[in-house]
Amino acid sequence: MNAIFSTRELEAQGKRVFELVKNKYPAESTRRFHTIPALKNGLKRLCSTGVVVAVVNSEDELLELALPPALPQSMAVVVILPGRDESLLRVAAALRPALIWFDDNSVEDLMAIIDRIKIDQRVKREELEDLELSWSEGYPRITRFLWHSMKTRGPSIQGLAEIVYYA
Repeated sequence: MNAIFSTRELEAQGKRVFELVKNKYPAESTRRFHTIPALKNGLKRLCSTGVVVAVVNSEDELLELALPPALPQSMAVVVILPGRDESLLRVAAALRPALIWFDDNSVEDLMAIIDRIKIDQRVKREELEDLELSWSEGYPRITRFLWHSMKTRGPSIQGLAEIVYYA
């Protein structure tokens, strides 16, 4: 699943990103949210991988994203900022996103990086499934252990280091 959050002020950017993600991954569910509580409630029972794209323009919104309840650890977070404000960048980095992007950069580059994040998520997921199958033959309850381990690893499941794109 993919989730796109944008504030009312950045409605046009959020809509553009939503359309791009929806067209790039038509087989995956892509939802759009206008409030952070709705975003967190929509994702709280989600166990699959995906991308959360947050188009924000204030520290308060970034802090609200970082506060509990947390976004699912299996989801890669992409933060899109309207400008290169250092205070926003510092707060955005506290979310430990897979990508911090600036709105004035190329959309094609953004989609290429999101594509790379999703490929990396699939590879990590397949590695865990292979590990689960290899261990489950002799240990019937190993599935629960491995699934719990995957959920608690968080950023290591996302697979990509924090990226800040300066163009």
